[in-house]
Amino acid sequence: MNTVTSAIDESRLINRLAWRLMPLLGILYLVAYIDRSNISFAKLQMLGSLGLSEVAYGLGASLFFIGYLIFEIPSNVMLHKYGAPKWMARIMFTWGVVTILLAFTNNATMFYVLRFLLGASEAGLYPGVIYYLTLWFPQRHRVRMLGYFTVGSSLGNMVGAPICGSTGSAQAPMMIPVVCMLIFAIVTCFVLRRSGRGLERVNAAPVAE
Repeated sequence: MNTVTSAIDESRLINRLAWRLMPLLGILYLVAYIDRSNISFAKLQMLGSLGLSEVAYGLGASLFFIGYLIFEIPSNVMLHKYGAPKWMARIMFTWGVVTILLAFTNNATMFYVLRFLLGASEAGLYPGVIYYLTLWFPQRHRVRMLGYFTVGSSLGNMVGAPICGSTGSAQAPMMIPVVCMLIFAIVTCFVLRRSGRGLERVNAAPVAE
C-alpha cells in the first residue's frame, strides 16, 4: 500500500513540475530556433545591402556555430557556478542585444563579428537546460522531459517560418524574436528556481511495480 501511495505521490509531483518548468523551457528553445533560422529569411535583403557574395554570406552564417562551439563548455561552467536561472537569463539578454545589433549592421565585417558573438551568446543554452532538468527530475523521467523540451525546435520551424518569411525586410525577421528574448530573460530570472531541493527522496525511490 505504501509503495502504491508513493508511486501516486511521485507521479503527481512529476506532473506538477513538468507543468511548472517545461512550457517555459520549451518556449526558450522555440525562440532559440527561430533566432537561428531568421538569418535565412533576411538573406535576400542582406546580400544586396551588405554587398556579400553567396560564399561570404555562407561564411558569416557558419560563424554562429563556431562561436557556439568554442564557448559552449565555458558557458556551462559558469551556469553551474551562478545557477541555471540567472545564467540562462544572461544568455537570453546578451543574445537579444547582439541580435539587435546584427539587424542593423551595415558592413560585412560587422556581420561576421556579430554572427560569431551571437553564437557565443547563445552557447550553453541547450546543454544548460539538460543539466537543469537533472536537478529537478529523477533519471527515469528525464527522457520524457527532454522530449517535451525538444518539441520547441519543431514548433520554432512551424511558427517562425510563416512569421519571419512574410516580413519582407532584413530587420524584421531578427527583431521579432528579440522582444521574446528580452521578456523571457526577465521571466527566467524570477520564475525558475535554481534547483529542486527536497526531491532527493523521489530520486532515490524505487520504481513501483
